[in-house]
Amino acid sequence: MLFNSLAFFLFLPLALALFSALPQRQRWGWLLLASYVFYGSFAPFNLVYLGAVTVVVYACGRGMESVSYTHLRAHET
Repeated sequence: MLFNSLAFFLFLPLALALFSALPQRQRWGWLLLASYVFYGSFAPFNLVYLGAVTVVVYACGRGMESVSYTHLRAHET
């Protein structure tokens, strides 16, 4: 799906409309799914790369969160 294709001009308003209609806590999941559909439409192999990046970034975020909370708790006592 190219940015200047008819499919993209149908996909983008649909993705934005659903994003706006969803509750706040479910929006990130919709954006992730829409990203996978968009990148996967170029080539299915892109989903492997995107999945690996998603897992690594999520794990790093969780790790940073636990380190910062541990660091804050140590200074509170």
